Parts: sequence; C-alpha cells; structure tokens
Amino acid sequence: MIYRKLFSSLVFLIFLCIFCIKPPDTLSYGSDNNFAQKKVYNYRLDNGLTVLIQEDPSHPLIAISVIVKTGSIYEGQWQGSGIAHLVEHMLFKGSARYPAGKIFPEVNALGGEINGYTSYQLTGFSLIVPERNFEPGMDILSDMLKNPLFDEQELEKEKEVILNEIRLNRDDPVRYLHRLFYELSYSIAPYKLPVIGLEPLFVRLSGQDLSEFYQKWYIPNNSIISIVGDIAPEEALAKVREKFDGLKMKAFPQITLPQVPGLVCAKQHAEQKDINAAYMMVGLQSVDLSHPDAPVLDVIANILGSGKSSRFYLNLVKKKRLLDSIECFNHTPNFKGIFAINSILDKKNTDRVVDLIFEELELLKRKPATREEIERAINLYLSDFVFSQESFDARAQTLAQDEAYGQDPYFSRKYLEKISRVTAADIRRCAIKYFNRQNYVRVVLEPKSQAKEMPVLPAPKLSPVKKIVLDNGITVILKENKSTPILSVHAVFGGGVRYENTVSNGIFNLLSQMLTRGTSRYRAEEIDKILEKTGASISSFSGYNSFGLSLNVLAKNAQTGIELLCDLVTSPSFPESELELQKQLILKAQKQETDNIFRDTVNLLKKNLFLHAPYRLNPLGVKEIVGSFMRKDLTEFYNSFCLAENLVISVCGDFDENIVLGLIKSKFSDFSKNKLPQHVLGLEPPILKASLVENYRDKEQAIIMIGYRGVKIDSEDRYKLELLNSLLCSSGGILHEEIREKFGLSYAVGGTNISGPDGGYFLVYIATSPEGVDETRKIVRKKIEELQLNGIDDKLLNQVKIYMIGSHRIGLQTNSAIGLSCALDELYGLGFDHYSYYEELINSLDKDDLLITAKKYLDFNRSVTIISQKFK
Repeated sequence: MIYRKLFSSLVFLIFLCIFCIKPPDTLSYGSDNNFAQKKVYNYRLDNGLTVLIQEDPSHPLIAISVIVKTGSIYEGQWQGSGIAHLVEHMLFKGSARYPAGKIFPEVNALGGEINGYTSYQLTGFSLIVPERNFEPGMDILSDMLKNPLFDEQELEKEKEVILNEIRLNRDDPVRYLHRLFYELSYSIAPYKLPVIGLEPLFVRLSGQDLSEFYQKWYIPNNSIISIVGDIAPEEALAKVREKFDGLKMKAFPQITLPQVPGLVCAKQHAEQKDINAAYMMVGLQSVDLSHPDAPVLDVIANILGSGKSSRFYLNLVKKKRLLDSIECFNHTPNFKGIFAINSILDKKNTDRVVDLIFEELELLKRKPATREEIERAINLYLSDFVFSQESFDARAQTLAQDEAYGQDPYFSRKYLEKISRVTAADIRRCAIKYFNRQNYVRVVLEPKSQAKEMPVLPAPKLSPVKKIVLDNGITVILKENKSTPILSVHAVFGGGVRYENTVSNGIFNLLSQMLTRGTSRYRAEEIDKILEKTGASISSFSGYNSFGLSLNVLAKNAQTGIELLCDLVTSPSFPESELELQKQLILKAQKQETDNIFRDTVNLLKKNLFLHAPYRLNPLGVKEIVGSFMRKDLTEFYNSFCLAENLVISVCGDFDENIVLGLIKSKFSDFSKNKLPQHVLGLEPPILKASLVENYRDKEQAIIMIGYRGVKIDSEDRYKLELLNSLLCSSGGILHEEIREKFGLSYAVGGTNISGPDGGYFLVYIATSPEGVDETRKIVRKKIEELQLNGIDDKLLNQVKIYMIGSHRIGLQTNSAIGLSCALDELYGLGFDHYSYYEELINSLDKDDLLITAKKYLDFNRSVTIISQKFK
C-alpha cells in the first residue's frame, strides 16, 4: 500500500515512541469497499487547523489521529539531534492537567489506546476510545498536545531511554544495516541522518530546546486532525472547535531543504560485526510520491520481491537456495526515494546474489512482465488495503497522512486507481529508466572473519527416500538401508484423540491394541508365536493425531513379518475375550498414570489449556467410557478410519523393493476405498487471562508446569518454538542454569513443544521441593521476560542449535525412528522427506526469530500454571 512503501523502509530508522512499538499502518482507500465510499468531511478552522471526519457507526468506537507536519528533516539548528522524536516522546510525559505517568492510565481507564510516531516528515499521535468516551479522550489528547510540561527531570529519564535505543540500534544488525544504507543512499543532510538522532548531538538537548522546537512547529496551521467512527460530523467538529479553536495561527516555519542529488556512480560499503549471517541491502534511485512513475515502481517491487511467488523468492531462495530471505520495496517520500532490495544470506554469496538481482532487473527490460504477474502485484496492494482498513484508528491515520502527503484525503484512493492501470509497457519503460547498475548502492554487514564460531555439524549423507501411491490410494514410503540386516515397517492411519469426543474418548487406543489380538486367519496366541519364532515384534500405538502398527523384523524374515502385519491391518477380528482383557489392562494403566505426578500434571494442564479441542482429552480415555466400549464400536471406527486414502506405509531398512512392494500391493488390493469422515474442530476460545491450578497430591515432590497454546504442525513458528523450548529447558539452557545450577532449587528442569494438525501446546516443567515453589515460579517468569526483552546471546543460540541437530540425528539412528518420522510427516501433509530439512530449518532461525516468537506465544497473561504438591 501507499504508506507501506513510505514506512517499511524506515521501520528501523523511524525509531518510534516507546509507547507505540508499531509504525503507522499501511493504509489507503479503494473504491470497491464500503468504508472507502463513506464521505470525508473536510473542514479548515479559522486558525488553519485541518479537520477531517468520516462517520461510521459499524462499531461503537471513535479514532482520532493528529499529525504535525514536522519530522527529522525539519530540525534546522538542531539538525541530526533527533529533537523531533524526543519532543514526541515528551508529549506523553506530562501536561498541565495530566502529570507524568497519568496519561496512559487515564486512557486505559477509558478503555482506549494512545500512541505516537516520528518519521522524516511527520509526527503523529493517535487515540482510539469507545464512542461514549470520546469527550474525555479528546480532553486528554488535546491537553497533552497543547500544554506539554517538558519537565527537566522527566526529560533526563526519557533521554536515557532513547540513548539505550540508539545503542541498541548499533547492536542490531537489521537496524544498523538500514541506517548505513540511508547514509550511503542520501549523501547530504538532513536526509542521511537517522530520525532518532546522533548520540553526541542528542545528549546536548535541553528542555529549552524542546520548548523552542515545539513552539515553532506545533501550530494549528501546520496540523491535521482526522476522526473516524460512530459520531456525527457536526458533533465531532464541535468538540474539535472547543478544544483547539483557541490555538492561535502563527507564521509557518520557513526552512530551506536542499535537493536530493542523484546517484552518479556505484557506491558500496561493507562492515564486519559479531553476527552469524550476512545482511545486505541493494538500492537504486527512485522518485518522490507525486511522480507519475511511483505507482509503476511499486508494482515492480511486488513483482520482484513481495511474497513467495515473487521473482526474487522463486529464483534466489527457492530454486538456487542462495538466500534466507529477500524483500523489495519502493520508498517514495515527498523527496527523491529509493528502490531497495533487502536480503539475508551467507557471506560467500553476496557478490553472486548482486549479479543475479541485476539479471532479474535486466530481464524486466527485455521481456515484458506477464499479465498474471501484474495482476498478482496489483492484487497484493488491494488485499493489503482491505485488511489494513478494518480498524478505525488505521483509517483515521490514513486520512491524516493522505492530507499531509498528498493534500487530499482521497489521495490513497486515487493512487490505487493509478496502480490498477499499470501496464507491462510501463514496467519495461521504468525498468530501463531507473535500473542502472552504474549508479547503485550496496551495503553489507558480514560476520567477522576472525570471530570464533561453534563447529557446524556437517550434513549427513542420506540415502534416497521414495514415495509411491498405489492405485487404491495407499501411500508407500521406501527407504533402503543395507547397513544392518533389519527391517522396520509402519502402517499409520490418521485418527487418534483429535477425532474423539467425551463419549468416544479412548476408542482409538483400544482399537490400536485390538489390531494385534486376532484376525480372521490367526488367533492372538498364534500371532504371538509367529513373532517369537521369527524374532520379530509388532507394537501398536495411538496418540493425538494418528494410530497404527509398527513391525521390526530381521531382514531374512521380512516376508513373514510383512505378511503378518498386512493381515493384522486388513482383517482384524476383535474377539470378545481379548476385548475384555484389553479394556482391563487399559483401566489399570489409567490408574497407574495418576500415580505418576508428572503425567498427572500434564493431563491436568491440557484440560485447562483447552476447553473444547480434543487435545484436552487423555489418549487412554476414562474408566467409565472405556469400560462401555463394545465390539461393534471398534468395528464402526475401524470401518470409518482404516481406509486406503488414510493409510501410509513406510518400509525402512534392508529389503528388496520389488518383493516388498509386491507383497503390499497383493495384501491391500481389496482394502476399503471409502471416504474419511469429515473432521470438524470446535471453536476454541482464546485464553484471556492467566490461570493457576493447585493440584494437591500426597507426594514428597512438587511439580510446576506452565503451559501456553502452541501452533499447528505446519506452522512456520513450529521450529521456532522447539528451538525456544530447548533454549529454555535443555541441559545448559537458561532455566536449567538459573534454577538448578545457580540456585539449586530443582533437580529436573524440562519442557516440550507439541504440534499437531489442529494446534498444540508449549510447556515448561520444574520438579522442586514444596518450599521452593514460589521462588522457582518467580525465576521462570523473570527469565522468560528477560528473554522477551533482551533477546538471546549468539553463542548460546549456536550451542542450542548444535544440541538440537545432534539430538535429531541421534534420534534417527534406527530404521524404526526414521521410518515412523517419514510416515507421520507424510500423513500430516508435511511430506515424507520433511525430516531431511530439519537441520536446515533449525540453522535458518536467528535470535530475532526467537525474540518475536517468545513475545508472540509466551505471554504470561495467556498461560496456565499447574502446581502439583502436598496440601499446605
């Protein structure tokens, strides 16, 4: 969208007010949306204040956006100090009627939110409140804007906050990369200077400086107020007049800005930092926002570098595997902009990637973009627009920004109309005009060559895995391994707890057990004899998402073992005598599970994490339900789930492919081709507040278990959570070192991340003494919050990655383990060879991924804590 290209390139340069951690939303208007058709009332008060109002009663909310048309490029005598950004911060630090520390609590008490931002050209403030609190909300916003205190004591505290951010920006490779990129792209001040300011100039700012800057720029004829929401325009205008009409118009500040010079030669800069990957930005000169070529360059940016269907992603990430990530954006402020390509990659690939980037740019000149590419690029803008316009506060910002940048509250709507008219000829013309390798900018941050790195484990040599889908729909996975004369076969069905409810809980566990207890050909005793005679074993399993059978057999007895396994799967008899025995065994296992304080705590945790989802259920079921199951129940579930389309068979080890495949085809030739029942998952309400459950047990030990909702097995965050769990809970991890090694409060610290087709959970557990429960809980929360605030040390991250990769390899030493992994991954839609990408996936994660993931999922306000201990 329009303001995405204005702000995405500045996301690390426009260092926002600490009270607003997100930049202005990416917004615009489109003619195909109802809210875009709503009239915008445009008023100008006598003092020059512009007021924009859009009535929308669809939600009982009102959003107010105030923009002052000043930013870092207008700092004049304070150029480079970051005074515009500091003034914005200080407006939240106390006003005549709302002293320091009161503004945010007052807004919160109204059920509202307030924040601010600073950019090169604008400073913005936004407030959203329920419609009934519009008047008190306006009181707060107007007083902080009209009557700031600039208290010296508060100023010193706020300067320290921003100084820490300035220092952080030097440590953060992405932020530092952006700063270097803009310094190189814009050779003259003020455009090359960071919005947050330069430390030597920033520290000299005084309250008097802030007051002078404020008096100069914070004037009504340099400001815009936009209001969107459930309020009549005349009522909103009256309130604005009441609060702001008293402000006096002043002479508009005069400041002469130099023209941005063009790039006349290639400019490159490289620095080494203590990082593990290379960060690179490549840029070419673009245009200002009003230029007729701006929409064309925006479309080109989407074609080249937005999404996984973009040219850069398909060629450089997916096909050639030269990059970890790449994005392209066209930054067009109201001065000459930059067309930029941002990527993360290995140091050794930087030169080659630059060559390939320019090959793609040259291709745009020679070969027209396809109709499909252009439509996709345009639709990206349109879809971004629709989603971005859902909130009133976003739309209020759009109106104000449209007026500020384009002198028209409908600017974005008109701009998108221009984008929709971009043609292949326009794209080729602009590619020829702007994409010249003779005058580009490149900045690279690369790992220090002398920095010691933990040894990276060489990728193991993997034998090929083959997938074959039989005519009846059964999927067969074959992986040959002649290193030992053994064979492992898994027959896996989709099912398990995710298909159960409160009246069928435990049925799949019982069904899987009964698959081995008799067929139309063999009685249970005969099955046991065959297995013992051949030195084979067949075990059943049932979990949350699947169930089935596993065979391990010597290679010389492979045919006998496979034939038996096929017989168990295709023709179980479910004899009544065996059914009663298995039910009794399961009931005993249920009792034994409650004796295990760990298992008991896990089960209680899941019951409290999930209110409706089947993951709250115990795979073993409960006594009353399991005891009531009859043979007809097993037959019904067998017929519903033991189907060709729902079966994956994996064969791993020492075998002859033709013989094994022939056996499977013949034995499963008549297997059911019915359709799998539709899986309907009930809506799971979000966790809105933290909960604590005391589980009193007559045990000497105490278990603390903290759980969070997790992600689906195909989520891009799955491995981030697994890495995060290892970082916290593995031996040598953060919690292990703090709780066990430093304070000696625990003898067991651990955790896990469970992901399934419908979701999952993340848990941390600590076994401690009853006396250590309170202190241990405090430490866990403190360390997680520190992780969310400070991130992770590179050295520790590398250690954890190596630990996880090593554990993964160790876990896949056996044919059985690797065969089961292939079968389950294929069943869950990840692909039979998904395990082979594990190391690549883990190594691709960085500390920013973990920081974002920790903040996203490990929210104590959405956690469940179970404490199992003696009654105090």
